[in-house]
Amino acid sequence: MAFRHEIHVRSRDVDMQRVVASANYLAYVGECVDTWARTAVGPEFEQDGWDGMLKRAVLEWHAAARLGDLLTLDACVARWGTSSFDVDVLGRVGERPVFTALATYVSVRPDTFEPIATPPAVRAAFGEAIAPAPSTLIATDGDGAASTLASIGASRAPRNVR
Repeated sequence: MAFRHEIHVRSRDVDMQRVVASANYLAYVGECVDTWARTAVGPEFEQDGWDGMLKRAVLEWHAAARLGDLLTLDACVARWGTSSFDVDVLGRVGERPVFTALATYVSVRPDTFEPIATPPAVRAAFGEAIAPAPSTLIATDGDGAASTLASIGASRAPRNVR
């Protein structure tokens, strides 16, 4: 399963050039994954004894998002481990890719932050790993300009739009 989350770029998100400040892309990824978890797993998943903690994030910038843009984030699980999982995120404005990110989360007990095996209900809620992940469907021309391949729209259409 994939998840779609939309964010309007606000004035607090941009720098003096009126483009999204780089660190905010990771905040957007965190907001997307948290919203997905609360939608798919349940709004109070911590009370059920599970939480996901960010372990590692890799972000690649493709183009600027600007003040007032509607940024669409398409996310999917790209890999399941025993206690960790990778979430792949493609951020775009319209059809123009803005960034891609791969975030590794570790399942933990919310009271001790001790790593635990990801519960079957959480795995089922997020769905099977999708391969290839959306961010691998980005092509660049000789000048480094990014474009989304046509296959992303039909084959990776997220089931949820927020």
